[in-house]
Amino acid sequence: MHHDLRRAIAVERGVLTRHEYPGPAHRIDDAVKGGQLAVLFPGVYALPEFRSDFGVRAQALLKADPRAVLTGRSAWHVAWPTGEAPKDLTAATRRLRSRPGFTFENRPIPEALVIERHGLRITSPALTALDLVDPTGCSLDEALRLGVKLD
Repeated sequence: MHHDLRRAIAVERGVLTRHEYPGPAHRIDDAVKGGQLAVLFPGVYALPEFRSDFGVRAQALLKADPRAVLTGRSAWHVAWPTGEAPKDLTAATRRLRSRPGFTFENRPIPEALVIERHGLRITSPALTALDLVDPTGCSLDEALRLGVKLD
């Protein structure tokens, strides 16, 4: 992989888009064909060894759809990063379709229920807790113990 391509991907927190790359487009195409870059979304790339990394996938989602909102366990992990990151990144988006590693729903989330953490849009703690309620109520109980107010 060309050194300026590697530098560009490092500057962009592990994720690069075609329009952000200042070099010739054929370098990206060559790196994808050679297995040195993985396509996460059309025009959004990461190093293959990091394509399963939760943070890299979250950055890729942000670049593919800046209005997307992380939901469920993904939002929970961003707000309270305890334990292992979820295998699938879950989000509400109207622009993208689910693919391996990403589960999307076409669901409107009012801006009043969206907060920003670490540059990512996530559901508010109350909505996240409600999204995660299972029949036993375990996640709701955990949220209340952490001090989440369910206004």
